[in-house]
Amino acid sequence: MLLLGALWWAWGAYAWLTNTLDPEEGAVRFAVFAAIGAMLVVSLAVPGAFGADAVTFGVAYLVVRALHLVLYAIAGRGDRDLLRAVLRIVPTATLAPVLLVIASLLDGPEELALWGAALAIDYLGPLVGGMRGWRISPVHFVERFGLIIIIALGESIVAIGVGAAGLPLDTGVIAAALLGITVVACLWWSYVDWVIFVA
Repeated sequence: MLLLGALWWAWGAYAWLTNTLDPEEGAVRFAVFAAIGAMLVVSLAVPGAFGADAVTFGVAYLVVRALHLVLYAIAGRGDRDLLRAVLRIVPTATLAPVLLVIASLLDGPEELALWGAALAIDYLGPLVGGMRGWRISPVHFVERFGLIIIIALGESIVAIGVGAAGLPLDTGVIAAALLGITVVACLWWSYVDWVIFVA
């Protein structure tokens, strides 16, 4: 859950950022590409985030979060309220990833304690600093969360294939795969297709 909490926070941070800043604007595009590259390294390190790849995960995650702050500072150049809001989160948004880097050098309960502290600081930091100055568009968030649902459903289909790999292709495996794809299709239908408009 700690790992998922860190990844979700980073994803949410960029959802807020792209609500405010056009990621295809000039030099911003290159910083976004750098953040994507750093997040790719984070994702590659996830399986070993509490083991052999802990330092790689921690450093790459720190880069992802630092680029987030840089990009938000760019977004706040012409908006004093937004810039003040960004500056209020700098201490906690910097400290939390630094704690994950330090945690990567430890093992056992100390490592888990630092992970817990880092996530608590990350999640509570904006509340302590206040939420004034942020610019949001609810439509953007609906779109972003809809896209993450589509990705999760797609990953579920991939997982069906990975789970069936190496198994004899008998009636049970085929029935389980078809049931899995039916559930995914129903979830897609209820979330993305007509049901969402009716609801």
